[in-house]
Amino acid sequence: MYHLDLKTVLQLLKEFGRDGVLHADLPPQVLSKQERYRGQLTLTAGKVSTCMIIDESGRTLLSNDEAFNFLNRLGTLDWIWTPQQISAPLVSTNAVGSSHSPIPKRNGQASQEELNMWPRVYRRVYVLIDGERNVEKIASMVGFSFHKGTEETLRILYELQRMGKVRI
Repeated sequence: MYHLDLKTVLQLLKEFGRDGVLHADLPPQVLSKQERYRGQLTLTAGKVSTCMIIDESGRTLLSNDEAFNFLNRLGTLDWIWTPQQISAPLVSTNAVGSSHSPIPKRNGQASQEELNMWPRVYRRVYVLIDGERNVEKIASMVGFSFHKGTEETLRILYELQRMGKVRI
């Protein structure tokens, strides 16, 4: 557990460059509601890929930049770090992302030889394709910036589609 402000704990975790989830329960008076809320950030290679504030049932109240700015203003919280593999689902697929974003699907499985020939970022995108995650969700899990991530993910997906490995 880290009893620190968000900026400081993120600086520490960035140095290690690890994948995982960072979360803190928010003080009840912060949102002036009866429910309990949690701030949750997903880190990929030490960088924030998703940020959200969720309620007890897992519904998202705020997400990405809006959630990050809100959490940053709260000051010191008790942050808990949970390391995870990048290919594991880090948050519910319904929690973040637009329903208008395309959901890519694999066309079978790529061989290990094919995967080894692809750029690392292509492999990272490919392993996250599960037929449920949308492009925005994949972009956030790969660690692309929130604003440019969808464009870059789509570019990679179109290239994988051109190779016959996925369909969008």
